[in-house]
Amino acid sequence: MKLLCVVILSICISCNADETSSRFLGTFHIVDQDMMYEVANVTIFNDGTYHWDNRTCSYSTGAKGTWKAVGDELLLTSENHQGIWYNTIAAPASKVYLSYVSEDEINARVIADSEKKQKYFDQPQVWKRGEFCPYCVSGKVRQPASLCANN
Repeated sequence: MKLLCVVILSICISCNADETSSRFLGTFHIVDQDMMYEVANVTIFNDGTYHWDNRTCSYSTGAKGTWKAVGDELLLTSENHQGIWYNTIAAPASKVYLSYVSEDEINARVIADSEKKQKYFDQPQVWKRGEFCPYCVSGKVRQPASLCANN
């Protein structure tokens, strides 16, 4: 009987983790008025990995890592603290907690690698569903970023 209870409990926990994580799958972009001409996107994959990128017409940077469900949130981590997360500046972040708001919105709570950088992440970030792309002509930004054509 104890074994049966443990099996049922572990199945229920697994179901809750799958239910939690499935809400986050896909690509989201940050909503930030200071980022009119550059973009930051995060894509959550169903294999337990994610990719984050920051792009303008002249450069692109990003990071990869893994995620796991922690309660109602997803915890994003990167190996060797190589993750970079954006909020007015790009700053190293060892952990990012994503919380589900709606089908089209998540919030990010960022834990920076240093107390000095943590001040940039005092407020949760709002991320909307869909990939944003910079609008470039001849390598220069010509208008504010917008949803990519493939959305």
